[in-house]
Order: sequence, then C-alpha cells, then structure tokens
Amino acid sequence: MQPAARSAWSTIRVAIATVPSARASAKREGWAGAGVGPEVPLGQALKQARWVAERRKRALPVGHFHVVFTLPAELRPLVREYKSLLLDLLFAAASETILQLGQDPKRIGALVGVTSVVHTWGRNLIFYPHLHCIVTGGGLGADGAWVDSREKFLLPVKVLRMVFRGKFPDGLARLFKEGNLKAGPRTPQVVANLVEPAAFARLKNALYEKDWVVFAKAPFRTPDALFQYLGLYTHRVAISNQRLMHVDDNEVVFRTRDRKVCRLVILEFIRRFLLHV
Repeated sequence: MQPAARSAWSTIRVAIATVPSARASAKREGWAGAGVGPEVPLGQALKQARWVAERRKRALPVGHFHVVFTLPAELRPLVREYKSLLLDLLFAAASETILQLGQDPKRIGALVGVTSVVHTWGRNLIFYPHLHCIVTGGGLGADGAWVDSREKFLLPVKVLRMVFRGKFPDGLARLFKEGNLKAGPRTPQVVANLVEPAAFARLKNALYEKDWVVFAKAPFRTPDALFQYLGLYTHRVAISNQRLMHVDDNEVVFRTRDRKVCRLVILEFIRRFLLHV
C-alpha cells in the first residue's frame, strides 16, 4: 500500500472504530436505551443519546410516520459537486411536499410536524443521497385545534412522488438560472458537461418524466420508538466495525444487506468512504 493510502486508511479505521466507553458514559448519564446503536463511533454515542433525549422531550403524544425521499441517480454527480446547495434543496423540496399535501383539506387539512435527517450513503458506500422524514400523524387545523390523520395512512405515496418530482427540479432550475451551478477549473468533467445550458435543459426535462422514489413505512406506535429509530440515523459514519469482515493491505470486505458482501480494494474503499465526510 502506498504511504498516502496507508495514512488515509489508518485515519478511516479510527473513524469507524467503536468505543465501548462512550456507551458506558451514556448509560452513566442516564441515556440508556436512547437509541445508541453499535454503528455510532467514538464519542458520538454520548452526543447521539443527548440528541435523542432532547427530542423526546419535544415529542407529541401522537402517532408518527416515516417517509423517505430519494434523489434519482442522474442527480448524484451534481449533488456531490454542489452538496450544500442541493442537500438544502432536498430538505426544502421534501418538507414543502409534505406540508403542502398535509394542509390540503382533501388529505389531512392541518399543519403537520416534520423532522428530517439526510443520508448520503447506501449499504455498499456508494453516493446515494436520500432524506428520512418523521411526520406527525396529524397537525394543527385552521382554527388551532388538533386534527388526526388516519391511523395507518398519512398521504398517498403516488401524489407525494408527483409533487416532489415537481418541486426539486423547479428548485434546481432556479439555482441554475441564478448562476449557482457554474463549472470551475476543478469541476469534474462529468459535472461541467451537465451544467452546459443545452445538457442541463435535457436533464431537467428527463427529471420531470422520470418516476421518483418516495416511500412511506409503517407508523411508529410511540414517540419513544420514533426517536430511538431516528437516533440510529444521526451521529454516525457510513460504516462501522460490526460490518467489517476482512481487512488487509489490499482489500476490505464488509456486509451489505441480506447476507451479501462487498469486496473493495483499499483505494476504492477510501474513495467511497470519503464521499460521505
């Protein structure tokens, strides 16, 4: 292994290591059972437990739904290059979609609450930006009174997809028109090509025609279950020691999903890991 790669690999191994003392500290401070999972590294376990505990205090005693918004693969090069702008747009487009449909009198007719956490990785560490949204099962009506959603149904997924598919490309086009998606000397060629006016117009049109991925999971029964679950998605890195099966100077082998494994040479593992830093 080259010296630079060896140094990077040493740093990453520290980053994905777990430290039992961090969880012990969490328990000593009374955060036991606060959603501290085995994939939370180093001192992040205590921060995660505190984060979860604070949100438990603010949780409403109502049902909550889990909705996930995923950006199409065609957008991944742009999101990697303009990460801050486009992840902000992902938060805005998803939350506006939920709030708009929630306030529709034909749906819930109320202002619902939304808590969101972004993830940029898939199980094999590819760049896979998606947003986890926890949504209250109801909200405040026009008169200030609480309005419940249906017990096991929040909003129609097909309509969520259609509205989200309109909002994100609209926001992307606005950023492009304002000159925020310019290519510079260090811009990767694939991105520079995408932000050429003609290519960008083709991309935008293709996005409006594409089926976007939005799905809703089963509702949470209690706020505690909600935030324990959400805690698993915060204060963590893209992979933990628990998933590592084999590591040497040439390759890394780790578990993905459904008993499948991913085998990567060291430099490719480092490249993928650093996509999410």
